[in-house]
Order: sequence, then structure tokens, then C-alpha cells
Amino acid sequence: MSRPEGLATGAPELSAVLPCHEEAANLERVVTALSAAAEDCGVRSMEVLLVSTVAARDGTPEVARALARQDARLRVIDQGRTPAGYGGAVRLGLAAARAPWVLLLDADGQLDAAELPRLWPLRGPRTAVIGVRSPRRDSWARRLAGSVYRRGARWALGGLPAVQDPDCAFKLLPRAPIEPERLRSTSGAVNLELLANLHARGFTWREVPVTHHPRRAGSARFELALGPFTGLPRPAAAFELLRDVAALSVRRLVGP
Repeated sequence: MSRPEGLATGAPELSAVLPCHEEAANLERVVTALSAAAEDCGVRSMEVLLVSTVAARDGTPEVARALARQDARLRVIDQGRTPAGYGGAVRLGLAAARAPWVLLLDADGQLDAAELPRLWPLRGPRTAVIGVRSPRRDSWARRLAGSVYRRGARWALGGLPAVQDPDCAFKLLPRAPIEPERLRSTSGAVNLELLANLHARGFTWREVPVTHHPRRAGSARFELALGPFTGLPRPAAAFELLRDVAALSVRRLVGP
């Protein structure tokens, strides 16, 4: 994969953080689409941070390193053999980001990087942009689990403005107010934590519908693969998520 001529190197204008679990079959396609989309947005320079773990069983770290050897804008961030979950991947990526704007995008290909131009023009000095999967293309079990989770999280974080799809892994965030070292969630609750932190600092966000595709390859950290019940959370992952939401609720009530 070669670097598009329209994107310069140097100080990045956009940092794209891509958490990668077992996405060897998806990674190159996502990175290629992202490069073209950034060029379409007029982004002058971009860095892509591939946050992976050597515990992946499908060769994702090797694919990520091979892509980085071909394109100087790519950096591989290694979570190690015992990574702190999805939240840990997001935290590592944000800590390494250097640009004033950060794109959080999962590397599973379910969200189309080519739709970055929908988000980019809507950003503002104190305004983030977050995607809304429309419609959801997950299994019924995943949609059910997500609905229960969102309702519970909305109750636990009563001071947070209503968000249609807080867990959509397509977010354009201002880098300045984010303090990665203060993020505590190791699960997908890191999405709520990021929005809660932005809200506490007086930032707002706009929501934009984005296309959601069924997963074509790879495997998710969070869900079981049990025939018709594929998409239900793994028990340990569900406990981790509930623990993180409870911690966020407590911090909202008593402070950091």
C-alpha cells in the first residue's frame, strides 16, 4: 500500500486511532479506505495508529507491522500480551496521538472509513462529531444486549446529554481536552467516559448517520459466537463493562 500523493508527511492534522483485536483480514482494506477519505477531506497530513496485541491469534500484529513498513504515516502501538481491553487500546492510541483532531475508528470494517467526509466538515472549536449506526447490521442478540446497556448507562450517567449511539466506533474528537492518563475504563465504556469528560469541559457534539455493515471477517473482543446467540457478551466482558459504568456513575456523584 503506497501513500496517496495528496497526503503529506510532517506534523499531522489528523490522528486516526484504530484498535485492532483480530482484524488481519480487514486491516489493509480499512487503512486504504481511510487514506483516500482523508485526502477527500483535504487533510494535509495524517498519522494512523494501529493499536494491536501480540495475543491476537490471526496474525494481526504482523499485518499491522507490514503495513507500517510500507507507509511511514502508520505506527503500530503494542498492547502487550495482557492488554487492558478495548478501553486500554483506546487509551494507548490517544496517548500517542499528536494531531489536534483524533478519529476513533475500529478496524473491523463494519464502519466505512470512506464516510469520513460526512464528519470532517462538522467539527468545531468546541464541537466533536460522533457517528450513529443507521441502521444497525448486528445480530439480534448484539442489538438486544446493546439496547439494555445503553438504557442502563443513560440511567447511571444521568447528567450526560442523550446520545443515540455512544458506542459507535466512528468518532471525531478534539485532542486538546482529552487526558488519556485519566481514562479508567478498560471496556467499551471508554466511549461513555470520553463523552462524559468532553461534556464536563463544556464541549458538545453533533451526531451523524453512518453506514453500518455486517462483520465480514475477524472476531470481536466482546461477544460470544454461539450460533443464533452470536453477539451476546462474554460473561467476563459483560462484568467488566458493568463495573466500568458503575465506576463512572460513582465518579459523577462524588467527583474524581
